[in-house]
Amino acid sequence: MKYVKLIIFIVIIVFLIASAFYVYYFYDKPKQENAQKSVNIYISASEESIPDRKIEINYSITGLNFYYKKNGTTLKSSLILETLPYNNTYKILAIPGYGQEFYYYSYSFDTKNENNKQVKLLMKRPADLSIEKSGNFITNDNLSILIKYNDISNDREYRNPYYCVDLGFHILSFETNHKKVEKPNEFKNYDKCFSLGNSINTNNREKNISINYSLWGDLDSSDYIKVTIFDTDLVDGKLLVSKDTGDLGGKNYDVIFK
Repeated sequence: MKYVKLIIFIVIIVFLIASAFYVYYFYDKPKQENAQKSVNIYISASEESIPDRKIEINYSITGLNFYYKKNGTTLKSSLILETLPYNNTYKILAIPGYGQEFYYYSYSFDTKNENNKQVKLLMKRPADLSIEKSGNFITNDNLSILIKYNDISNDREYRNPYYCVDLGFHILSFETNHKKVEKPNEFKNYDKCFSLGNSINTNNREKNISINYSLWGDLDSSDYIKVTIFDTDLVDGKLLVSKDTGDLGGKNYDVIFK
């Protein structure tokens, strides 16, 4: 009986040693080897419409599903070299600085092979728009705003446009043909905000805002309807709003009915 117990004990010890060896050899050791490997990433940035002309732009590299963060700035004269750990997935986010009229740009890539990679950040400029208003404010007669793509370049856009309305004292209610949305903090003093839907570009050149309103009392010279049209950008699930401070996208457009 003692020999049987000894044999069982020895079998258990051998099994544990074999299991530990298996885990180390097939899991821990490859992870350690991979952690010591790295991949060279060569980064540059350019305007999308002029891909051969490098520009300076700030960027941030983050790990997807693991913690990694590194910041840098591209150069006009050459590529930037970043050395990243092997066998991971990353996201690089190009961040326009003050006075740079670009939208954000993000790109995901992996380092699951040891070949060098080149990442080019293609920055898109905002499009210029033309704005036409029509209708009679005094009689509430067919008020509308026609928004048109009006840029000399065909590869720009006015991204994810919204508009907010500021109403004069005697305007009781305001209705339009677009979905109401939560007011961004930058427009918290406005009465209501709406989404214009998809970006305005060469494939989606026009948007129309139809306006109806009701009054209490009579209009006077101080009454008005102000509509501010602005572009937005969605970065990491957060809505970023242009307020003409030079930090994001295209300019805002104010349309006033009086």
